[in-house]
Amino acid sequence: MKKILKTVGISFIACLTVGCSSDDNKGGKSNEEETTLIVLDRMEELQYDSEYSEEQESDELALFSKTTYVFHYDEKGRVAIFDVDDLDEIPLSEESRSLTKSTLTYNDANQIKSIHTIEMISGENWIDEQFEYNAQGVLVKSVERVDNETKHYQLNEKKQVVSLKVVTDHNYEEHYAYEYDERGNIIRATEIDNSKRVHDFTYDTNKTPYENMSINFTHSNFDYTHYLTSLNVGKNNILSYKDRYGEWVMKHELNAEGYPIESTGSFNSDNRTKRLVYKYTYKSIKIKK
Repeated sequence: MKKILKTVGISFIACLTVGCSSDDNKGGKSNEEETTLIVLDRMEELQYDSEYSEEQESDELALFSKTTYVFHYDEKGRVAIFDVDDLDEIPLSEESRSLTKSTLTYNDANQIKSIHTIEMISGENWIDEQFEYNAQGVLVKSVERVDNETKHYQLNEKKQVVSLKVVTDHNYEEHYAYEYDERGNIIRATEIDNSKRVHDFTYDTNKTPYENMSINFTHSNFDYTHYLTSLNVGKNNILSYKDRYGEWVMKHELNAEGYPIESTGSFNSDNRTKRLVYKYTYKSIKIKK
């Protein structure tokens, strides 16, 4: 897994842990004029690693990263802004903090048109990405101006990304291919080079925290799939992720409505143990039909 904050990496939290009203929790029509959606309000991501425990001379897994995400929505229920508060070094302190604000815009077809991320402490631009679609509304390219990075997408008839080429400002290229199950989940991501390395995924059949959202961060922490974060890829929750280093196993605690309220991932090898914890908090929003 990979921490991808600068590539619009996002984690997830969910509400309903303290019980919303029954009207708020249904996610259906409230009347002919409005629809109620359950969406993420906040998310907290905690990362632990035994490697840092050794540095601190402790038998407990050391917390080395804590990230909080807060989502804001427009009148159509689309993610308009998300704020990220990230502590990403040991020891956790103000010196290791970054605070970012990402603003999303959409075209008339409700497709993401741009993402602009600013680091609020320094005022630096972190991301300025523009998305391009063809006359049929199919995504073909995106250009990230801060790092001068261009992504070329190839989609199948189901509008799933099956091939991705990433070109940097030094003309270094990365190539990836994706395979899907019948529900639209990525089951294999392959790095197209001489190594042909693959990452394999399995899933449950439950709703993700992003069920009613315009973006989906299910794959944002994985090397070969984090580029797809803004493309709303993923229908169900990851149960396992396997690469050449080993296997991550995920467990999900669900609320009464079937949304995850906490997800835990674990990785064990001969000399290292890692753990990820995601906590989700939801809210209900009303949008015009």
